[in-house]
This record gives sequence, C-alpha cells and structure tokens, in this order.
Amino acid sequence: MSPYPINVLYGTVTGNAEEIARRIHNELPGKKLGQGLLCSLEDYANVPSFNQGGSDGYAVVVVSTTGDGDPPETIRPFMRLLRKKKDTEVLKQLRFTVLALGDTNYENFCNTGKRVDKGLAKLGATRFYKRGDADDGVGLELVVEPWLEGLWTALSNEVERNAKEGPVERKNVVEVEQMALAPQEKDEAELETVVKAVTVQELGFDEARLPKVFPPKLNASVLDAGPTFEPPTSVNLSYNPDVVRCASISAAQLLTSPDAGKIVWHVEVTCDESNSIKKKYRPGDAFGVIVENDPDEVQRFLKIISVDGDSILKVVKDSGDSIATAPVSQFAAQRIDLRAVPKKSLLRCMSDYCEDIDERKALLHLCSRDGRKQYSEELVSKNMSIVEILEQKAPSCRAPISLFLDQLPCVAPRWYSATSSPELDGSAVLQFAFSVVEKGLATNSLSKACEQFLKGQPTRPVLLIARDSDSTSHFRPPVSMETDYIMIGPGTGVAPFRGFLRERAARVEKEQAHTPLNSKTILFFGCRYADKDFLYREDLEKLEETGILSSLDVAISRGGAKKVYVQDRLKARASEVADVVKNGGKIFVCGDGGGMAQSVHLILGGILAEHCCEGNEEEGKSMLRSLAEEHRYVRDIWYYGEHNQ
Repeated sequence: MSPYPINVLYGTVTGNAEEIARRIHNELPGKKLGQGLLCSLEDYANVPSFNQGGSDGYAVVVVSTTGDGDPPETIRPFMRLLRKKKDTEVLKQLRFTVLALGDTNYENFCNTGKRVDKGLAKLGATRFYKRGDADDGVGLELVVEPWLEGLWTALSNEVERNAKEGPVERKNVVEVEQMALAPQEKDEAELETVVKAVTVQELGFDEARLPKVFPPKLNASVLDAGPTFEPPTSVNLSYNPDVVRCASISAAQLLTSPDAGKIVWHVEVTCDESNSIKKKYRPGDAFGVIVENDPDEVQRFLKIISVDGDSILKVVKDSGDSIATAPVSQFAAQRIDLRAVPKKSLLRCMSDYCEDIDERKALLHLCSRDGRKQYSEELVSKNMSIVEILEQKAPSCRAPISLFLDQLPCVAPRWYSATSSPELDGSAVLQFAFSVVEKGLATNSLSKACEQFLKGQPTRPVLLIARDSDSTSHFRPPVSMETDYIMIGPGTGVAPFRGFLRERAARVEKEQAHTPLNSKTILFFGCRYADKDFLYREDLEKLEETGILSSLDVAISRGGAKKVYVQDRLKARASEVADVVKNGGKIFVCGDGGGMAQSVHLILGGILAEHCCEGNEEEGKSMLRSLAEEHRYVRDIWYYGEHNQ
C-alpha cells in the first residue's frame, strides 16, 4: 500500500473520461494501492497535491478533448491554472500520469491531454508513467486496456520504490485517505430503490467480467417545498450558472429557399441591460445556446421509471456541496442528456432495478466483456438513447432518478459563431446563423421559435453562455486595419466573417471616414445553388460594393456545368493568396472540419510550396505550420452535427 494518496481526476464531455476514472479509482484498493480522491478537474483545489505547500501524492488524470482541440467547458479554470502559474516548482511534490481521450477525425488529436501532460511537467510535477492517447474514432479500448495494465505495473513499482526509500513526512495524507475511503451515507429521504435478492452469479454472470459498480458522486433527496418555492433558471452542470444570459428573439430570417436541401436561419437575440454580453462579445466569438431535452422525451423518460415530475429534488455532491434544488422534471429536461448512449457502468446499475429477470440478463450481457460486440452493434452504432433502451430493452426498470443524474452526462450547450458586430449592432445584440439538423435539439427548437416570431406569436427566452475559449481566441479580425486577410467559409462557415466585415465597416466609419482603405480582404464563399442557399448574399454584395470587402469569390457546386468548390477558387487565385501571406497577412478558415477544411489545408500548403518555397512541398507544409503557430493561419472548424445541432 502506497503511503501517499493516489488521486484520480477527470475532465469529461460525454462521460467516457469519468467512467474510466471511476473504474481506476474503484480498483485501487483491490490492487493494494493507496486510494485517494476521485473528482473532476474543475474541483482540483480540493486535492492537496495541487495546492502550493500541499501534501505529496499521485495524480492519475483522465481527460477528453472536444471540438478541434478544446478542453471540456467545466475544466477551463484548471487549464488557465496551468498557463498562469509561473513558479515551475509549485507542483514538485506531485507524481502524475495522463490518459488522453480524443478522436483522430480532428486535427488536434488529444490536444487537451497533451496540454495537461506538458503543463503539469512544466510546473515541476514528475511523470511516473507515459501518457496514453486513446482514439474514439477506432475504439477507446484499443489503447485504454493496455494502458491500464501498464498503469497498475507502474503504480506497483512506485509502491515498491517508496517502501525501499522509506516514508517521508507528508502533510494531510491520512486525512485525505480517510475522506476518500469513508463509506457514503445514504439519505433516508432518497428516492425509493428496488433491492434485488438474485445475485449476478445466480443469473450466470461472472462479476469479474462486468463493469464495477461505483459509489455515487452525488445524492438526491425529495423535499417538501412550499408554495413560494422558485426553481433556478437552469440546473445544468456544464457551465457556471453565473454566466447565463437571458435573451429574447428580436429578428429572424430564413436564409435559404424551402427546397434548398438544408434549411438555414438567421436569428437575432437581444439581452436587456442587466444581461449585457459586451464583456465577452467580439467578432469571431462563439456563443452557447443552453438546450433542453424534448418535452415528449422527458415525459416518456419519467413515465417509464415511474417518477413524479412535480416532486422537488435536492441534489448534492458526495462532498456535501449543493448542486441545485428543483422539480424532477426540470432536472430531466435540463440536466440529463437523454440522447446520450449509456455507458456500460450505467447498464450494470440499471440491471439491479429490473423487475423482469430476462431484461436484467439482457442488460448484464450488453455491459459485460462477452457482450462487447452486441453493445457496439445494438447501442452505439444505432445511437440508442437511454429513453429508447428503457422502452425497448428494459421497460421494467425502476431505477431512481438519482442514478441517471449521477451517471449520464449533462445536456451540452450548442455553439454558434456570432455573425454580428458589437460596434455596429450594439453590445446587447447577438446575431447568428444555424442549419436545421434532423433530430437536432437546439436547431429544431430555434427554428420553431423563429417561425413563431415571424407569426407574431410569443417565444420562450433564449438562454446563452459566452465561451471563454483558449483555442479560438485568435479567431478574430486583425487589430490593424492595414493587415490583409483572407476568409474561407462555405455554407454557415461564412457567419463569423459577416461579423468580421461588419466590425470593419464600423471601424472605417469611426476611424477612417476620409482615409482610403489600403488593406485587402478576400472572402471565398461556397454554396450549392446561387438562387437557393447563397447565405447573406445581399449583405456581402453590399460590403463588396462599399469596398469593405475587397473581393467576394463565390464557388457554386450545383446548378452549373461543373462543380466548383472553394478549394478550386483558391487554386485559381493562388498567386493572390501567396501575396497576402508574403505581405504579412492572415488566413481564416471556418466550417466543416472534414472534407472542406482538410482539402483547403492541402491546397494552401501547395500554394505556399509553389509561390513561396520554389516548389518544395515539405517546405510549403512547414510554412503553413509556422503560420498556424504565429496565429496567421487560424481555423474554427467542426464536424457535421456537433457544432450546432
């Protein structure tokens, strides 16, 4: 047993990192290792080893990456800590390892885990085991399982090393271990649970081949609330409630024709004076729309688990800190991601609440090692939600709402780039464009609200949060009005560039009313049909007429003799693109991170090779990488459906 605590920390978006972290923490005692705390990186301050002058110890960090290299929203304060700490010895008492989760469909694969790994080492911590980079694109388990085997060996070696060297006086170790190992008390008022007398062994399953059952990280109890009880605005844990902004729709316009194939709306929302968004609002910023589950799905969910949606629920962390007190229906609507595919650990727990033995066996098989193929084919590949699983595979399940609150991820905000300018449109006005995605919670809700607004019907408030983003902080127009820049944004990728240009127009009017505008701005925009989905056509053509936009280059991929894409137009104007780079200009790309962004990246490398590197392809690629490092080549990309569904 290690004399020092082994703390397990996680940063998660969909719950994968948390499930792996809980598994590691739960298995520590059985491995005869020193079990410390299990907590999110957002609560890092509770871990003594992360405080200057705190105790020695170990940290096993499991962290995921979202978007094109972004950290989960909840751990941004921790990421800022890694950047701001200047004393390189501040974490010298810490020994750590990192398991990074990511997806190779994104260029910045496992970027958050890599940053955490590098940041901890920079602050003086010692890496005792190599970082693991797991790829969700091919299956996390291909890396996770062997990495875990190596972790146990590495930790055992650490215990042996500590035994040989002898314990050194450490602060707070016993206190931390006692806190972590103390049994969790059950609240007598917790929602009623069903206790099963039949064990998994009696059902024919090997406990060793099933996921571990973790102690809950939160508890829920029903309260007797009086008539004056007022529920909070939101109970979602994905963001700090203090940054929520309440806005109302003030304008809406359909940007595409009804037969365009993909419907795109322009919407404007306005905050009142007390909710001004100016502090976080600059061209290029993205805003999160706080999403609620579909009301029909909420009712189906509550009905099948037989829970009264009007009951008032108090939810607290295992530390005792309060999360929120609100009606059960509000937690089901705002907190639980009802469309998330359940993790195996949740299926394992749900099986204990199935009144039907066959249903219980089915869930146990799906979450077992022997049911790996069925879990992938029946649940993951079909994107089967918890509501569908309850209805189709376990209708007799009567698990308490606290289990789903504990193990399902929060409904994630949906992010949209501002297409407006605070200088031109006002600090309390935000405009953005969105494509209506089939079965998309946010886009379907927003499109219905836009339709209601145009009909003069009342609409619900839109709840917004501003993203304090690290990776996109350079995605904004140049400070100097003398800097040339190129914008590449097909489809809704054009949205932030409209904001760039509106800001430029406001600055020209304010700063250079009688001064010629010498810098060059080129926008490469792509759409399918000129008469169906040419987004913001009138605005962009007017900006070109006034000289705010030097050149609007449109690629039409349908309706002509030949399909033309933005990358084709880039090749046609290769020398101009190269001239912008040679003159110290910038290149911005926004849109789909799959085919478009990758093709544009290759074309740009080729242009630089031909016009700046005497035809040397490797030097062209290297030059493009250098431009990215200098923030002169900046991208805001997403993969279909994940940016604004």
